[in-house]
Amino acid sequence: MRAYLDANIPIAFTVGPEKEHDTYYYSEQVFDDIDAGLYQGILTHLVLMEILNVFRLIKGREYDDIIKHKTDKDREKYVKSESDNMYQDMIVKMYKVPDKIIFQNCNAIDAGDILRYGLILLNSKFGHVETWERECINCHVKKNYSNYRGLSPLDICHIVLAHRLKCDKFITTDKSYNKLIGELDLDPLEIVIME
Repeated sequence: MRAYLDANIPIAFTVGPEKEHDTYYYSEQVFDDIDAGLYQGILTHLVLMEILNVFRLIKGREYDDIIKHKTDKDREKYVKSESDNMYQDMIVKMYKVPDKIIFQNCNAIDAGDILRYGLILLNSKFGHVETWERECINCHVKKNYSNYRGLSPLDICHIVLAHRLKCDKFITTDKSYNKLIGELDLDPLEIVIME
């Protein structure tokens, strides 16, 4: 059985419970299941690109560490070095379960097909709009906010790619994928949301 791993699974497993408390234990369970032979984990170049980008975002938001570096060039060098180290740590962790996690080459997949079908899915699956009120910590004025939350184009590409690679499962912690459960065009792909 082949399980496409959404990027949030290896990310949480790599950064650990201190930074990803809510999702780390789910990702640990996924890797325990892979190690036990319940399924083979599939990672693609798309997943790896997203992971590297997220690691850069994580390091780029660590203001207390960033500010220690005096110039923009030094800050960029720091973020690149630290995020590259996180990425390499993740690769090492993935290789600790040899032949149970594979990096799937997608050369035979038609990118145009992924994008065409992805657009159809994205157009047909609307997320939700949320509203909330927050008080400014400085002026104590209450302000209203709203935001759209739903599947991103990257999320859609992951799920279509998993289907085209003939994976049996798509494993994620992202609840936005609930909208795609039961999508007939994705059968027989089972979407598993770890929660």
